[in-house]
Amino acid sequence: MKYIISALLVAVACATNTASAQMTIQRTVISSEAARKMGEACEAFAKQKGWHVSVWVIDEAGQSLYMYRMQGAPWLSVEPSRMKAQTALQTGRSSGSYEKAAEASPTFSTHGKS
Repeated sequence: MKYIISALLVAVACATNTASAQMTIQRTVISSEAARKMGEACEAFAKQKGWHVSVWVIDEAGQSLYMYRMQGAPWLSVEPSRMKAQTALQTGRSSGSYEKAAEASPTFSTHGKS
């Protein structure tokens, strides 16, 4: 009887470990160092183009990891840049991809564009 109870306890312990392993998800998340490097790459690209922009890098929960407003960027560019990052997070698409899709589709109005 003692061996049966021990065997049952071992079986329950194994089942519990297997069940808890199936209830967890492992994800790769961006580090703050990687966010900084991404933001600096965006800044370098914008400088090369002669643009003055605000840059946001957010994590998988939508929380800020990096934010930078370039010298000369309008202060009103800060919030739209955060919203563009949020759009990309939530939809998996850049906000620019929506404009391209609208231009490619005859069902969208061009509002006088030719």
